[in-house]
Amino acid sequence: MTCVPDEEAGKQRQRSVPCADEEAAEPPSAASMGSRRAQGEPIGSEGLLRRESMLALLDGMEDFIYVSDPTTYEVLFVNRRLRAALGRDPVGGQCYKEFQNLDSPCDFCTNSIILANEGKPHCWDYYNPKLDRHFQITDRIIPWTEGREARFEIAHDITRRKQVERYHILTAEILERLNRPVALTDSLRAVLAAIRASTGCAAAGIRLASGEDFPYFVQDGFPEEFLQEENTLIVRDPQGGICRGPDGEIVLACTCGLVVSGKTDPSHALFSPGGSAWTNDSLPILDLPPEADARLHPRNRCLHEGYASIALIPIRARRQIAGLLHLAHRNRNQFSAETIRLLEGISAHIGEAWIRAQLEEESEKLQARLFQAQKMESVGRLAGGVAHDFNNMLMVISGEAEMAREETGNKELVENSLCEIQKAVKRSADLTRQLLAFARRQTVAPKALDLNETINGMLKMLRRLIGEDIDMVWQPGRNLAPVFMDPSQVDQILVNLCVNARDAIAETGKITVETDNVSFDEAYCVRHAEAMPGNYVMLAVSDNGRGMDAETLGQIFEPFFSTKGANRGTGLGLATVYGVVKQNQGFINVYSEPGHGTTFKIYLPQHADKAVRTTEQKPAAKPQANRETVLLVEDELAILRTTTLLLKRLGYTVIPASTPGEAIRLAREYEGRIDLLVTDVIMPEMNGRDLARNLMSIFPDIKRMFMSGYTANVIAHHGVLDAGVQFIQKPFSGNALAAKIRETLDR
Repeated sequence: MTCVPDEEAGKQRQRSVPCADEEAAEPPSAASMGSRRAQGEPIGSEGLLRRESMLALLDGMEDFIYVSDPTTYEVLFVNRRLRAALGRDPVGGQCYKEFQNLDSPCDFCTNSIILANEGKPHCWDYYNPKLDRHFQITDRIIPWTEGREARFEIAHDITRRKQVERYHILTAEILERLNRPVALTDSLRAVLAAIRASTGCAAAGIRLASGEDFPYFVQDGFPEEFLQEENTLIVRDPQGGICRGPDGEIVLACTCGLVVSGKTDPSHALFSPGGSAWTNDSLPILDLPPEADARLHPRNRCLHEGYASIALIPIRARRQIAGLLHLAHRNRNQFSAETIRLLEGISAHIGEAWIRAQLEEESEKLQARLFQAQKMESVGRLAGGVAHDFNNMLMVISGEAEMAREETGNKELVENSLCEIQKAVKRSADLTRQLLAFARRQTVAPKALDLNETINGMLKMLRRLIGEDIDMVWQPGRNLAPVFMDPSQVDQILVNLCVNARDAIAETGKITVETDNVSFDEAYCVRHAEAMPGNYVMLAVSDNGRGMDAETLGQIFEPFFSTKGANRGTGLGLATVYGVVKQNQGFINVYSEPGHGTTFKIYLPQHADKAVRTTEQKPAAKPQANRETVLLVEDELAILRTTTLLLKRLGYTVIPASTPGEAIRLAREYEGRIDLLVTDVIMPEMNGRDLARNLMSIFPDIKRMFMSGYTANVIAHHGVLDAGVQFIQKPFSGNALAAKIRETLDR
């Protein structure tokens, strides 16, 4: 029978021969050998012996062998392995075309003929996706009989080799994924996805130790019902109690329990020398009925789900088994001893990643504990410093008030005592303001400022502050961009830095204050962690004093840290500067060396708006009332009484209230006009802002002014006042109150 390739044969190019495990067919019969001789084989006994020896040799080979006529495509010979795969002997006038429409695994024959005729290489690889097998095909022309040639083709199963190559690639990919800076859960999920994609497994999971059990830490592909039944390995009795063996150890179910317990027997075919359990055909192992009680029999959910090839690979960490890698495939013959060894290598990398994650977690806990200890130390130092300074101020206030009360007849002594009380109050208020600045919680009203103009207005005061023996040099930058901050914060920064610079200079010296526009790129910010790319205004204060060593530099911004002697400052100066700069989204660089002075460089973000003038004329006398009525709300009765008296002295009609509810009731009952609400911010019942909203339903045009020692972000966000809010910080003087009320009413 003579056949030639046609277009239909081209459709079969990517198919190949499987590895046949069935029993080999009988060797070629004498009749078939006789028929071949009748087709032109040598007649001589020597030639016949040679031919029969060659055929016997080919017939016993484990590869698939196919011989055909290169011209007629007639099938001349197939070996025992291929006949077993086909289930018959195709020799005797048949050809490749007879197999084209058959769903048989020998279609590689047609593929090889077509590819060879098209000039393809005579050695190539085929992958059959249906059978998941790889073959290497060799095609050559050999002498067959006198005057006749034959096409000789060998299909060598290279599936195992391809698997090993695939696992090596997979190992490299998994190592890359495990070394990514992500959480262990995310990393292991990516590992499972890579394993499934590479191996074609239906499901994969990683169990990790949790207490005495080994639940799935991550999984991919297992059904919900499977996970509910298989997640725990601890065996329980009918009453729910934990089962223990004769040695007292907890009994763990399933083969998974054997693997994580390290109780595998390497002499058994199911187990590997590395402690893994694997099978390419789970039916003989898991042949239990679905209704079997999991507490009384080995669990068999893998069988119920149709997983034929199963691998359970222990995950080792520091010579201990920390869990296992579970792979499940629906096809048989998916694993080999070599691939199991490779999977054990992958599980070792997973174990290393788990150890690393454990160490990182422990390190984070230790760092958190260290940070907490440092924080508590700082809080303790802060509390001690506050208690010391406030107790001193309270002692002054208490003593002076007591003397003033006893000496009512001595007007001069009473006046002096009251002056000392006012000084103590001011120092206490300054201490509170510094604490709030350090904590970045002071209430500010920022505006676009020209730093050059603001500093110019402070120079006279700063020169008096540092003394005549120290030269002060002012170097303003040209075309300075505006910054957005409260002018009082510029005062805080310069006063604290200049006082520190003065104290660092022994006798005579120089302090330099300068400004400039600067820009920072990404490269600079990589080297300076606190910086962000962008445009800034620099404010620098330098001195040629004694300088600081590295250890001192590391502590200068801590509250109440000071290198000065006793009674020479609170230790809050630089902490205040740091808090102010951070509150305004800036950063600080400090340069210092013992014997060579110190430079503080402060960088504040440039602002787009035009700068406003900061020089304001302060009133010579207290602004008086203009027949206005003020509703005053304050829950601290002593402050309510004092503030009521101050307002009445200014000529205002005052309606005092100690609670928001009382204020709303008095407002509803009042028959006249209420011009201004002055209220505390933090009170019982409701805060000052909510009270103001309620009162506006009664008096829509009422003006509003808030007062507080600490706003708690009710009228400010991170200490910055909302637009249009009028606010006065406690404690305040009568002059400050009069000026702020007049400003609010006249807006």
